[in-house]
Amino acid sequence: MVSVFLQVLIGAILQGALYTLGAVGLSLSFGVLKILNLSHGDFLMLGGLLGFLALVHLGINPFISAAGVAVIGLLVGAVFYRLLIARIVGRSFRQMLITSVMTTLGVALVIEDLTSFLWGGGSTGIPFQMRDFVVGGVVFPGLRLTLLAGTIFLTFALHLFLSRTFIGRAIVASSVNRVGAIVVGINTEFVAVVTFSIGIALAAGTGVFYATLYSIEPFMGLALTLKYLAVIIIGGMGSLMGAMVGGFIVAAVEAYTSYFVGAEWAPMTAFVILIIALLVRPQGLLGRGE
Repeated sequence: MVSVFLQVLIGAILQGALYTLGAVGLSLSFGVLKILNLSHGDFLMLGGLLGFLALVHLGINPFISAAGVAVIGLLVGAVFYRLLIARIVGRSFRQMLITSVMTTLGVALVIEDLTSFLWGGGSTGIPFQMRDFVVGGVVFPGLRLTLLAGTIFLTFALHLFLSRTFIGRAIVASSVNRVGAIVVGINTEFVAVVTFSIGIALAAGTGVFYATLYSIEPFMGLALTLKYLAVIIIGGMGSLMGAMVGGFIVAAVEAYTSYFVGAEWAPMTAFVILIIALLVRPQGLLGRGE
C-alpha cells in the first residue's frame, strides 16, 4: 500500500511539472500586463504540432525542437502583441480584462478552426520515449523525470532573469506600478512586448513536451487554458512560484482522485480546488493581496 501511495505521489509530482511549464507563461502575462490570454493553450497545441512535424519529417529530437519552437513562439508573440494587444493596453483594469478575454478568445477560435482545416482534425502525438528507472519497486519514468528537472531549472532561471537582469527588474517594476515605472524611465511598451512574447514562447515550447506524453488535437486549446488558469489562480496570479505550487497541488489531487475514486472524476478536481481557493483565499496561496 505504501509503495502504491508513493508511486501515485511520484506520478503526481512529475505531472505537476508539466502543469507548471504550461502555467508559467500565462501567469507571467497576467501578472505584468493584466492580460488574460485565452489563446495560451492553442499556442501550446501549435507548439506540439510543430514538434511532431520536426521529429517525423526532419528527425529533430523533441528537446532540441522545443528550443526552436520557443524561439518561433517568441517572434509570433511579439507580432501578436503589436497587432492586437498593444491596442488595448493602458485602459482601465476592467476594460483591459474584458477586451483581452474577447480578443484572445477570438484568436483561439481562429487558430483552432485553421488548424482543424489544414491538419484534418485528427489527434497525434510525438513518438518519443526514454528509459525508465526502477528503485525499490517504484518506477520513475525517464521522460517525466527529465521534464521535472527542466521545470525546476526553467523556474529558477526565470527567477534569476526577473531579479538579476535589467529587463527582468523592469518587468517586475511594471507589474507592481506601471505609472511609477514610466516615471523612472522604464520603456513599458518594450517590457510589455518582451513579457507577452515570453509567455507565448513558454506555451509553444511546453507544447512539444506535452505532445511526447499525450495526444494533441486542434480543439484542445481552450480546455488546457482553463486548466492552467485554475493552476495560477490557486497558486497566486502573477507568481512564478505560485504557478509551480498550484501545478503540483492540482496534479496531486487529480492523481489520487483518479486512483482511489475513478479516472472520470479527476478532470473536475482542479475546478473544485479553484472554487475553494476563491472562497478561502482569493489572491491564491502565494499571491499578493490588494
